[in-house]
Amino acid sequence: MRHLTGHEAEAMAFVLKAVLDEGLELEPALELWKAECTKRREAA
Repeated sequence: MRHLTGHEAEAMAFVLKAVLDEGLELEPALELWKAECTKRREAA
């Protein structure tokens, strides 16, 4: 996680918390996270 930006790390923590606390499936949650990170990088 040390190679992530601050926003990416915060989003990853949010995703992992949702997986652990809310029962979301890991793979779809990580795919959404990756897509959002890619979209932000391309927009920058």
